[in-house]
Amino acid sequence: MGAASAWIQQRIGGLAATAPDWSALTVAPVQDDRVRWARIAHDTVRGRAAVSWMRTDEVWEMTVEVPRGATATLALPGHPVTTLPGGRHDPAGTCGGPAGVCRLSGA
Repeated sequence: MGAASAWIQQRIGGLAATAPDWSALTVAPVQDDRVRWARIAHDTVRGRAAVSWMRTDEVWEMTVEVPRGATATLALPGHPVTTLPGGRHDPAGTCGGPAGVCRLSGA
């Protein structure tokens, strides 16, 4: 991956490997008023890692896909850090929304 696309994936989308084989990754989207949404996906040796998010003020709506056998650390500004296992799901059931969609309001 080139430097510009890596920066977009990691900084704007918030998707970054924290282990060389993508067995661990972070999801930590940028909180910048100029950026209100992003959709990022990366095909890893373990499978697809992806995040799609939209933000309005303090509310985040997102879907997260973690490769099988991997774990992701979800870090949103103003919210507790959550660990997500492999799969596509509502992050740790913290949102109360439909499966795959996380609605988190500011703390």
